[in-house]
Amino acid sequence: MDEISLHLMLRKDEYDSDSDLAKLSQQLMSELQNLKIKKIDHLRKENLINGTKAGDVISWETLIITLAASGGVISTLINFILGWIKRNEGRTVILELNGNKLEVTGLSSDEQKELIETWLKRNTGILLK
Repeated sequence: MDEISLHLMLRKDEYDSDSDLAKLSQQLMSELQNLKIKKIDHLRKENLINGTKAGDVISWETLIITLAASGGVISTLINFILGWIKRNEGRTVILELNGNKLEVTGLSSDEQKELIETWLKRNTGILLK
């Protein structure tokens, strides 16, 4: 079965410290691991100092999610994200797939769901149930 990999980014607000964002990201990652997702990890960037490899730098605000490219799995992820946004009022989630970004915040759950489904269909060709 085909897989898709998407980036889920948390928008840092004016009151978030780096520590707050790291904790929020870890909590989100932990909750996502309960879904049928093949792989989830933080985005890591090589930290190059004077041309030498010094290790990886973790981007706490960005999760890379790899999942089966099926409508059921993707629908489960969408519903989870919508529920997470609702539980964490004022939060913004940015989804990125194939270089195309979608910022999700401030809409009703139904509007958000429709927006995400349309965006995913356009970027994956998968029709959700």
